[in-house]
Amino acid sequence: MRNFGIFVAALCLLFSGIHIGKSDEQGDASERSLRLLNTSVFGRSTDDAIVLLEPKRPGAIDPETIMVDVNDGLYFAATVDYPKESGFLNARQALNARYGKWEKASFASNPTMGLWRNEVQKFVIQLTEDDDNLQIIYIKFSMVSEDQWLKGFARALRALDSEELGPESVESPETNEATQ
Repeated sequence: MRNFGIFVAALCLLFSGIHIGKSDEQGDASERSLRLLNTSVFGRSTDDAIVLLEPKRPGAIDPETIMVDVNDGLYFAATVDYPKESGFLNARQALNARYGKWEKASFASNPTMGLWRNEVQKFVIQLTEDDDNLQIIYIKFSMVSEDQWLKGFARALRALDSEELGPESVESPETNEATQ
């Protein structure tokens, strides 16, 4: 029976040590850096082997989802979602560590959205959050025509309207043209 007590005590120490070691190494999610998109993928062909994320640093938070956009066989945009627990300010700090000189001053203190415009590499970054995720959108603006921007904004506005008014309010483009 005495050996059993020693065994239980040893297990308690072992598990408490693992827990303490893990929390010390990784820390609270809101204090850890994010693993950002590797923006060198923009302009690359979909036939090329690519690496979507920057190299991982210890404790960095990986995205939950990554959606990439392709135009004429080339990557030009990406939407990257992180767990909301990562923290909006933490995400802003991660982006500023990499792209700080391009942060738009008018959004620098905005608590709900961040905006960066990298004039050298010709892409923009938008940081927002919703009920479930932190979302970072990257768009290589030098690869998008004015017509594509307008179509994209029109789709985004329809999506926003549908969220505000409900799914029954969304008209397809065919329905909208038929009523005009």
